[in-house]
Amino acid sequence: APRPTWSTGATSSAVISAVSSPTMLVDTLTRCISPISPSRCFKSPEKQRAPSQQRKQMPKLLLVAFEGFELLDAFGPLELLLLAGYSVTIAAPTNGVVRGGVVGSEACKSEAAKLAVRSCVPVVASHSLVEALSQKWDLLLVPGGQGTRALVGDEPFLATLALLCDASAAVASVCTGSALLAAAGVLDGRKATTNKRGWAWVTESSKRAATVEWTPRARWVADRTGGKLCATSSGVAAGLDMAVWLASDLLGAGVGEAAAKRAEYVPSTDPADDPFAALVK
Repeated sequence: APRPTWSTGATSSAVISAVSSPTMLVDTLTRCISPISPSRCFKSPEKQRAPSQQRKQMPKLLLVAFEGFELLDAFGPLELLLLAGYSVTIAAPTNGVVRGGVVGSEACKSEAAKLAVRSCVPVVASHSLVEALSQKWDLLLVPGGQGTRALVGDEPFLATLALLCDASAAVASVCTGSALLAAAGVLDGRKATTNKRGWAWVTESSKRAATVEWTPRARWVADRTGGKLCATSSGVAAGLDMAVWLASDLLGAGVGEAAAKRAEYVPSTDPADDPFAALVK
C-alpha cells in the first residue's frame, strides 16, 4: 500500500510559516484547538474562510506573563479556555521572550538556571502590556509564580496592570497572581483566595492586601462587587478548576465541562472543597 504523505498545499505553508513566527504559531494553534472544528486547519483555503470569519467573534483572553511566572498557573487554564472558545494573546512588560518556572523554582533568577529547560521555559509574548491597553478584553488572566515577589512592589507594572483590568470585562488570577491584583488595587474590598502555602506572604505582600477579604477555605472565589467579576484561585492546579467554572459562567452553561471532557480532565466543582486549607496557619 502507498505510504501516506503530507499535503504540500496552503496548510503546509501556513504551518511552516507559523513555526518560524511565534505569533503565527499561537494563532495557528488557537484555530486548531478551538471548538468550531479542529479539522478546519487541514482544509482548503476556500473552506477555511467561513470559520475564520466566525473566529473574529471569539471572546478575547489576555494572559499577563512575566519573568518567573508559574507555567501550570498559565497554561493549564489557558488550554481549557482555548477549548472553551477563547482566542488568546500573551502580553508581558515588554514583548518578546519571558521565562516561566515550576512550583517552588528559583529558576529564573540566575544565568545558570536559565539553562535548565525543565524549570525555566521561554515563552514569547506578542504584545507588551502597554500595547495591550489599546484593546478591550473579555477576560484577563494573571498567573502566579516566583516572579510575583519582585513585581508586587513594581509601581509602573502595577499601574499598567490596573489599567488592563479596567479594560477587561472580567479578571482572574491563579495562585500568587492574586498578590499582584491586590497590590494594584483591583481586589480592594473584594473576597479572594490564593495559594495556601504562600498564604502569609500574599496576604501581607502589600498595604492594599490588607483591604482584601481573604478566604482561606476556597478552591476558588468569585466576587462580583460593582457588577464586575473578579475570580481568584488557590495554588497552581486549582486554576484548572476555576477555568472550567469561568468558561461555563462567562460563555454558557456546560461550556467549561465540555472543555474539561475534551481534555480528559475531571474538575472539582465545589469551590469550598479545599483540601489544602489546613495549610493556612
